[in-house]
Amino acid sequence: MIVSSKWRLYIILVVGEQTLRYSQLNNRHPGVSEKVLASELKAVGTLAVMKREAFTDVPLRVDYILTKRGRLILPILKQVQ
Repeated sequence: MIVSSKWRLYIILVVGEQTLRYSQLNNRHPGVSEKVLASELKAVGTLAVMKREAFTDVPLRVDYILTKRGRLILPILKQVQ
C-alpha cells in the first residue's frame, strides 16, 4: 500500500521526474530522521514505485528515480498537494 506514510507521499512528490541522490533527498526533508528516510525509500522500492541505482564510485553514489508505476501516480499526488 503506497498511502501508509506521510513521508512516502512526500518523497514521491519531491523526486517527481528527476533523479536524486540520497543526500539531496535528505536535505529536502529536514523534518525526517535518516532512519525513517532510509526505511521509506526501501518501502517505495519494494512497492516498485521507485528504483534505487547504486554506483561503485568512491564515494558510493546512490540515485533514486521513479519507475513507470511511480510516474503514473505522480499527477494524482500533485492534485492532492
